[in-house]
Amino acid sequence: MEFITQLHAELGIMRWPFTVLSTVMIMLIFERIWNLSRHTRTGSRHFLHQFSTMKRQDEDQLHHIATEAQHKAFFVAEGIQLLLTHRNTNKALREDIAGIWLQKIRRQLLSGVKILSVIGMISPLLGLLGTVLGLMEMFQSLATHKGAIEPSQLADGLGFAMTTTAVGLMLALPALVGAHLFQLWAERILSRVEYTLNYCNLFLEGVQQTTVDASLLPITEKAHA
Repeated sequence: MEFITQLHAELGIMRWPFTVLSTVMIMLIFERIWNLSRHTRTGSRHFLHQFSTMKRQDEDQLHHIATEAQHKAFFVAEGIQLLLTHRNTNKALREDIAGIWLQKIRRQLLSGVKILSVIGMISPLLGLLGTVLGLMEMFQSLATHKGAIEPSQLADGLGFAMTTTAVGLMLALPALVGAHLFQLWAERILSRVEYTLNYCNLFLEGVQQTTVDASLLPITEKAHA
């Protein structure tokens, strides 16, 4: 805590921009971890297992799955429910419906990631600005000084310059790494959801696929695969 207080004091006029950026960054990182963790379990295994063990003509079972999807907390349930509700429409229309839904989900999963990227790009620039301001302050002090130059006269300006650069890089690193990892995490979730919706759409077209991605099957199904 003492180090943070000292560092905060050494930042001078740059303390407030860095404080705002660091606060927003920390809030976004925790929010993304919580949000993506909730949706990591997409429910794809559950629905793929049901589709792989039934026939296309079984309207009662399709109606049962659609009704079940309305009450499931699984991430993919809403998309499955949309496709099954419109199962009697043409394939192109169902694909458009699924595409619009996926766009909404993509925005939800990637919310805040661009802001983290912006913070990662802005932080080093603020650090560089602090460096320039520190050097300007040092040169102004030297310009008005007469006589021998003491090391202490250089310390304040150089200290401010180096500190802001270091803090800018310290903020940029977790922001950029976090943005990249969150994007990979979100894309992994989306790929599982999209695979399930494509499987469902082909199933509704009468294409009874003989293989299912083993990573999306329940453990008991994998044992028999």
